[in-house]
Amino acid sequence: MNGTFATLFYDCMFGLSVVLLFAYLVLWHKHFDVHLTLLFVLVPITNLSYAWLQRSTTLEEALIAKKISYFGGCFLFLVLTLLVFSLCRITLKRWMRLSLCGLSVAVFLGALSTGYAPLFYKSMEYAVENGIVRLHYEYGFLHNAYYVMVGLFFLLDIGAMVYSWIKKKETSRTTLKLLFFPVAICVVIFFVIRPVF
Repeated sequence: MNGTFATLFYDCMFGLSVVLLFAYLVLWHKHFDVHLTLLFVLVPITNLSYAWLQRSTTLEEALIAKKISYFGGCFLFLVLTLLVFSLCRITLKRWMRLSLCGLSVAVFLGALSTGYAPLFYKSMEYAVENGIVRLHYEYGFLHNAYYVMVGLFFLLDIGAMVYSWIKKKETSRTTLKLLFFPVAICVVIFFVIRPVF
């Protein structure tokens, strides 16, 4: 993959997510789940950060884009998990929701420390390889918390779907099957495709 293709890819992903956001807003009704609305808002922000990262020309610009991508990375997984629980008709206790939100906020604050403290990344270097912006970094100890958080959200999603399939007969089987695909896609993108890019 070269730089022109990478730029085009990230621009197209951002453009597509904006089009889908506007389509959602046109079709929006007040009975739509707030988590679904947040999902449609967060995806373009995250995609914009990757397009911005690819267009960055300095480490400082790349750091800002990377931090914005972690905003999406931390809160998209949270919102997806809350959406899964909502669609599976499983009510989380208030302290559980607050704990999950607190975890996402804490990890995001850790990501914001990049460039100021060696907590999330110990070091980071900017490079352009074959026209593609690459950040070479050494992880700090807080970055492990990010992987733990992502793993926890995926396990909660799968657990909620399995529990609903077995115990909650009022939950639509079609909904559960359709829910499986975005969660599975997120797992594949995060653990398989993302490391390649």
